[in-house]
Amino acid sequence: MATFSRTQQSSRQGTKGVVIEGLDAIVQDFTREADTIRNRAERTVVEYAEKAAQQMRDRVPVDEGDVLDSITSDNKASREGFGVYADAGPDPRANKAAFVSRFLEHGTVNMGAKPFVAPSADHVLPDFAKAIRDLSKL
Repeated sequence: MATFSRTQQSSRQGTKGVVIEGLDAIVQDFTREADTIRNRAERTVVEYAEKAAQQMRDRVPVDEGDVLDSITSDNKASREGFGVYADAGPDPRANKAAFVSRFLEHGTVNMGAKPFVAPSADHVLPDFAKAIRDLSKL
């Protein structure tokens, strides 16, 4: 536990200032938290990628079985530089489903849009942002 004192001599000769006793304990706490945050972030992005994928499954037009069956999410986070991410949506390797899902989402000249990806992301994003902010709380 750190204690604060305004009356003790600071480390610079001839000045008074705030001395924090037990600062090393605070640094250790922050260091310990920093060591765990990457794993917690990975679990969080995977969790919310699955939530987004489930929202997409719930919103995709029912008559599009191939698209419905192609909606997946990563079960393991990927790292890129200092970033962590997990993908969710129609699997681009399911060629027919990926082709059809693009037209469902954005429409065509002959068919109105039936978006399911963007509304799903919009639905999940506020809770995801809160979960990410909560990672930084000690």
